[in-house]
Amino acid sequence: MKRFLVLIIGVLLIGGCGKDCRDDPDLTADELSWLSFYTNGKKVIFKSNSGLYDTLEVRINFEYFKSSFEKGNCQYSCQYAWGEGGGPNVNVKHYNQFWTSSYSPPSIGQYKFSNYTPQNNIVVNGITYNNVYVMDSTYYTKQDGVLAFPGYPGVEWYKIN
Repeated sequence: MKRFLVLIIGVLLIGGCGKDCRDDPDLTADELSWLSFYTNGKKVIFKSNSGLYDTLEVRINFEYFKSSFEKGNCQYSCQYAWGEGGGPNVNVKHYNQFWTSSYSPPSIGQYKFSNYTPQNNIVVNGITYNNVYVMDSTYYTKQDGVLAFPGYPGVEWYKIN
């Protein structure tokens, strides 16, 4: 009987020492680095190849989503951020352990940065850049944000500031 009691207590102690719920939905430093060029209120000026100018004001938006699924008395969530104003939107999502199968890497428009290799010595509007993600006619760097993007057919926009 004594052994049986020791066995039951041991199972309860070991079984009761499960992982703590550590839901960390906040974006990591690496994830936030995709938005590092953009700060709220920053003015970004673009000029088109047809001579038009467009001044855009950047807005960084953060949202939290909570799932309705609870596991082990934990409710899981994720954080989603995007930068608007400097051409196409830059989207960054961070999912915690529950959402990892749904992970969506940082993207700009329909392009996921993870699908591209940054290139060096890329000339955009007469300036040479390194670590440029070239996605069709969209050019992006973490340091300078959107450098160029396509507009209506035949129109290209280039960052001038």
